[in-house]
Amino acid sequence: MTGVPGGSQKTTSVPSMCPILGTSYISLSAYIGHVDHRAQSETVRKIITQVRTQEFSYKERPPKKINWTQYDRAQIHEIADTLEFIRALVDNAARRIASRHRESDKKPGRPATDAIDVTKVLLLQSYFGVANRVAEGLLELFWEKLGLEETFSYKTIERGYDREAVNELLDEALRLTNAPVKGLEKVFSIDGSGSPTRMRQSYSADREQQRKKKKGTKARASSRGACMTMCILSSPSEPVIS
Repeated sequence: MTGVPGGSQKTTSVPSMCPILGTSYISLSAYIGHVDHRAQSETVRKIITQVRTQEFSYKERPPKKINWTQYDRAQIHEIADTLEFIRALVDNAARRIASRHRESDKKPGRPATDAIDVTKVLLLQSYFGVANRVAEGLLELFWEKLGLEETFSYKTIERGYDREAVNELLDEALRLTNAPVKGLEKVFSIDGSGSPTRMRQSYSADREQQRKKKKGTKARASSRGACMTMCILSSPSEPVIS
């Protein structure tokens, strides 16, 4: 998440293949929107060649005026704002889930670490893009800011995505962040840059296993949850707080 002038996040929607050259944008929708599937590849190759040789005609967009005061404030307050965002988002998701479920009987034995706290730390870990042990250090540093009830070890963070309650909270958080733009966005993809290599390798291995089995098996909860956290933190809109 990166602050930009106006206090909002800069997002790019790509409904068609649009190479970006500095401040000049090239829209190819007019060229490939009505081309049959067999001709699309050849059309795209020709246009890319024209772009590289600077023979493609396009209209330049005037550069946008930057409010440097707002930009500076967004950069300065980014971490603090993100921590407050995570706290409010997960707390609201927990309230919405609680309103739909009856309070279950307590099980014997030592109670598990609060799923709300674990979810907040997983989002914190994804935001900073750090390993589990470093995430435990961040937990000790920011636990009051996140409104956690207690601190816990990196092993609890490591097993976080295996818990059904945590994944339910992530699902609800994703619904909240998507609500303001529901019906407005048509194209979406996840940017995995900055994420641990293990996460990407695990997801890749799961997908390959699915293809081999040719069955509708689910990917491991850890990979799914990791993708969920990236989706939530890359959301361009504020969550619905109700």
